[in-house]
Amino acid sequence: MVKTRYFSPSAWLYCALLLPHNLAWLEKINEEKTESFQILQTCKLLAKHFQNLQILQWNYGEYGMLLAQKAIADVLIDNYLRTFETIHRILHIPSFMRDYELLWSETEVTPVKFIIQVQLCLALGSLVYDDDFTLRPQALHWTREAGAWLESAAKRRLMFSTIQTMCLYQLAREGLQGTYGDRIWIVSGSLVRAAMSIGLHRDPTKLPPTSATHAEMRRRLWTTVVELALSSCLDPGAAPLISLDDFDCKLPSNLDDAQLNLDSNHSPKPRDKDQYTDSSLQIALGRTIGTRIAMARFCTKLNPDGYDKTLGLNNDYNTACRALSESLQSLKPAPSEFQRQYCELVMSQYSFALHVQYMMICSRNPSYLLSRKVCVDTALNLARSSLPLASGHDQVLATMQAMTMNQSPQGSEFVRLCICGSGPYRSALFQALMIIASELITMIEERKGSLHWPTGLLGGDMRAHELLSLLRVGAEWTRLRMRVGQEINKDHLFVTLAISNIEALMKEEAVMEAMDVSGKIACLEVEQILKELLSAYNDEQIPEVRFSSEEDDLLGFDEMWLIQNGDFDTNLVDL
Repeated sequence: MVKTRYFSPSAWLYCALLLPHNLAWLEKINEEKTESFQILQTCKLLAKHFQNLQILQWNYGEYGMLLAQKAIADVLIDNYLRTFETIHRILHIPSFMRDYELLWSETEVTPVKFIIQVQLCLALGSLVYDDDFTLRPQALHWTREAGAWLESAAKRRLMFSTIQTMCLYQLAREGLQGTYGDRIWIVSGSLVRAAMSIGLHRDPTKLPPTSATHAEMRRRLWTTVVELALSSCLDPGAAPLISLDDFDCKLPSNLDDAQLNLDSNHSPKPRDKDQYTDSSLQIALGRTIGTRIAMARFCTKLNPDGYDKTLGLNNDYNTACRALSESLQSLKPAPSEFQRQYCELVMSQYSFALHVQYMMICSRNPSYLLSRKVCVDTALNLARSSLPLASGHDQVLATMQAMTMNQSPQGSEFVRLCICGSGPYRSALFQALMIIASELITMIEERKGSLHWPTGLLGGDMRAHELLSLLRVGAEWTRLRMRVGQEINKDHLFVTLAISNIEALMKEEAVMEAMDVSGKIACLEVEQILKELLSAYNDEQIPEVRFSSEEDDLLGFDEMWLIQNGDFDTNLVDL
């Protein structure tokens, strides 16, 4: 079929099926071609127009011509090294910073491959630079340059530095252009094969002798390749590109970069396991790789092994999470809030992939109630730590946070990443919001007739109030994402529809009528934000809207095939 994508139940988009009223409303306006439908079509064209305006002019092959000024570049490099590089070890920081300083005095003789690496670090650093993502056009351009260079370099001999660049490129693509995860998954396949072709999957002790420093760099980079391969398969719900039988490379040692001298054969002594080093976080996450690979493979199997296997993997997952938490808590000095929240996001995705499909049917089969509890608990923890709670000024959430003494504080940089970033920084939170909305709807339906649901007071069920408050903050999160230039504007509509569905149930009003009102308001709000974004380019022209018999689907997603899995039917869902 033309314009189709295959999604298994582990894909993040599968969570949309938790809210059938949302899908019914979208199908309704699609069939009736209502005013909301027409506004959405206008929004799609405005978004495409805005996307085109953000493409910077560039002559192919002229790399580094749009490099940021040094003062800004210094901040962006520091942002990258303080965040992503601490978790995904790619560079040797001392040698990278030495070459980085030389770049500004010897630009003409700096190798293009290093300029590309610097620009990718700048692109990743821009994701946490400011609340308005002012450097988004430049970040997209730097990533585009890297893609062009990697294509031109494909015929050359693969080198260690090429794999480093490919890792940076995938991280940047995922963070900036991760709307369709299948594209990142395809890129990741090339990365895995390239890494294997230079033997990174083999432990250095199984290869010809090399220095201890080079052995550590190989172990670090291979662990990053595996992490990126796993990450790329979750969003599209695709099969993982690697198994434990495919490599024997060990995890890196607990060493600081300053202990590694690329020009020496000296063998540095690893630090104690509870002493924080430049590799501590990669090692802590790396110890969970075996469990995560098993979960990823199970979730994409065409013939699942049954719920007993799910429960077994859930036990393994809980054990891995406890070990990770203990490792992070034992480190001195303690990891930053960004690092802690990043690790939480990584682990949460596997919990969703394993359990969401069973959450959908637990109302018909109580045997799956554990999956509902796991999904809701994971979604709540992720939403509390990653949504912009400070922007909501919600009294209910403030009260709940004050009552929860063990709740870790939010890190502003990670919240900013979830606003400015794409890929998992969007999809995991979208999953969390859909799960929270579904849980609240289930709670209302289970207690209908036995509980009064006040809409503006703290009386009643505090958990229900927290869920609804988090959804409202989620709507603000989608609004903020649009304002920083994210073209995917349907998230805001979907969350708004979920809130109106819940509020209608609480008031015992007609759900579809409430959705008609709130849906139109949300569509108009999206249109207004897009016009404001275009006004910054002195371009508010609205492209002419024309409809055809082969009109694209409303949400910008192609038809979604859902695999048959246990109690699930094979459906073609028009999103």
